[in-house]
Amino acid sequence: METKNLDFTSGLVKLFVTITAIIFGLVAEAQEILIGFNLDKSISKTAIAFLDNTDESFEADQNGIIRISGIADGEHIVTLFIEGYQTRTELVNTGQNALYSFDMTPLGATLNAVEIEDTKNRGPGMVICDTSRLMAYMPRRK
Repeated sequence: METKNLDFTSGLVKLFVTITAIIFGLVAEAQEILIGFNLDKSISKTAIAFLDNTDESFEADQNGIIRISGIADGEHIVTLFIEGYQTRTELVNTGQNALYSFDMTPLGATLNAVEIEDTKNRGPGMVICDTSRLMAYMPRRK
């Protein structure tokens, strides 16, 4: 009877070791990438990242950080989107660097004034134009 208990106990230990190895193996496969932006937090907290050219998306938290977790170790393509900024696609690697910080380029800028220089010296030199009336300054074809 003592042999049966010993066999049962060693079987339980083997089962426990196997389950633990499986769990730790799955945890070791799951990696995480953190993405931040060199922008004001009020803008970066609206960011969305798409993983590996799929519709799988991850949104930024209240601090403007995107946390992509539960992914396999290795290289991944991340497409970043913030309204009002150009979409950016980057290759990231969970094995090298888990924290990335990106600059985003605005789609356009609003100009309040434009400086125009007369390179043919036909006028007074440089002119500052109010952009709300820019069309009045532009030459027109007849």
